[in-house]
Amino acid sequence: MKRAIIILVIAAGIPWGAWCHPHVFMDAGIEVAYNDRGVTGFWITWDFDRVFTASILMDYDSDRDKRLSPGEVADVQANAFSNLVNYNYFLYISYAGNAFRPTAVKGFRAYMENERIHYRFFVPYPLPLGDGAAEINLAVYDDTYFCAISYAEPVPVLFSPSESFSGEYALCEDRGIHIDYVANDGSAGSTFPRQIVLTLRRRY
Repeated sequence: MKRAIIILVIAAGIPWGAWCHPHVFMDAGIEVAYNDRGVTGFWITWDFDRVFTASILMDYDSDRDKRLSPGEVADVQANAFSNLVNYNYFLYISYAGNAFRPTAVKGFRAYMENERIHYRFFVPYPLPLGDGAAEINLAVYDDTYFCAISYAEPVPVLFSPSESFSGEYALCEDRGIHIDYVANDGSAGSTFPRQIVLTLRRRY
């Protein structure tokens, strides 16, 4: 029953606020991509928990080999990923006071690794960089708390190799945003999303 609820919510777009505590757990990793002019976007990887992994395999691994063929990946994308455009893929980006919520992604993959399912996709975000340091705030979270999202450990952020740019990051709690929830035991609480502060510089 839990498997059916998870898949139904993700595929059909049922309002997630009806469930006030997390039912899906995942770790998010970010890779910053460049060209010679600046940032081109971000590769996002989600590493899901074993329950959600079992749910996806039950519904879409038609040959039961615990791997996903290209056809099975297409089914996962259509039925257990594409609806997340309505939630902007849980991604919040801001630069110089301008907020950005993605409405399209590219290069979706779903694959098994370490007995867990991973999603990987590219979020275009072209940002030319000048000679000074540029600071980009990026956060991955579900404000309904149906999905509990942590950043991948030990390295949540990677920087694609670049002869033109270098980057560093810091993690901090965004105390200006709180997410209220009700736990499985009925107790109430709140959590604060963590954001990644990227500092990017042109190499000289």
